[in-house]
Amino acid sequence: MLLVAVTALCGRLAWVRAETGEAGLTPSPAPPKVHLADRDYLRATGGLPLPATAREVGTTSGGGAILSEPMPRVPDAVPVVVWVRDGAAVAQYSLSGGP
Repeated sequence: MLLVAVTALCGRLAWVRAETGEAGLTPSPAPPKVHLADRDYLRATGGLPLPATAREVGTTSGGGAILSEPMPRVPDAVPVVVWVRDGAAVAQYSLSGGP
């Protein structure tokens, strides 16, 4: 029984780490890394203010709202910058990696 509990705990820790870049059992609403449209975005320091035209395009594993400016109707277009709102706080994220 203990082995099952330890295995489940380790599995949860590994999932949170891979999904958000955090070490813990539950992901935060605005983690260091978010996924959107099969791409990774990393939290930026400083950053651009949230534009008035931003709309919700997804949610983080921890329940934060992922926001983006409207995208052109181009196949496989993904935003370069997204924002995550956690209550009143807003964090900017930048696209990580290539296609």
